[in-house]
Amino acid sequence: MRSCVGCRLVRPKAQLLRVVAKPQGRGWRADVRGRLSGRGAYLCLRKTCLEKAGSRRALERSLRAKGRSESLAAEIARECGERVEQIFAQAKDAGALRSGKDAVRTCLDTSSEPRQTEGTLVVFVGDAQGCDGDLRERVEESSAVELELGEDLGARCFARCEEAEEVFAVLDLRYAEAMEFALRGVTEFSEAA
Repeated sequence: MRSCVGCRLVRPKAQLLRVVAKPQGRGWRADVRGRLSGRGAYLCLRKTCLEKAGSRRALERSLRAKGRSESLAAEIARECGERVEQIFAQAKDAGALRSGKDAVRTCLDTSSEPRQTEGTLVVFVGDAQGCDGDLRERVEESSAVELELGEDLGARCFARCEEAEEVFAVLDLRYAEAMEFALRGVTEFSEAA
């Protein structure tokens, strides 16, 4: 358990973003994977927490380094976007990713055989106008989590695939949780940058 330096709420470490001081106290760096060495502080994945931490100088005190919350917000969005691409590739290589409407529908279809959809993350790329209402209803009926991904980041994820799709599902819980965290960071901090 860690506490957010912005809102001061105590949460599990996996739900918070780690921020570390750069060498010689020359600013802050987002640690999306939680593996960088150095003095760290934790933030909720909300821009309001970053703004509070910046206005109260909580990050400066915790990290013993000066920095700018505006540049950190842009870095968080970029780092989270890169992390989404990495997780997409890893899940694809591990066989834990299904892309396309038919493949996702099959994963969620509980009528043909019972399937465990808990831990499944369904991501719609862009506004996904081409996805029919039936697929969205199946996602709502299942215990899968639904998120949206911007078209530009979606295109970068599908760059290694034969063709881009407008929906994909991450089936493995480890990849799904990491992808959901990174996507929420992209969504929240892209607007702030």
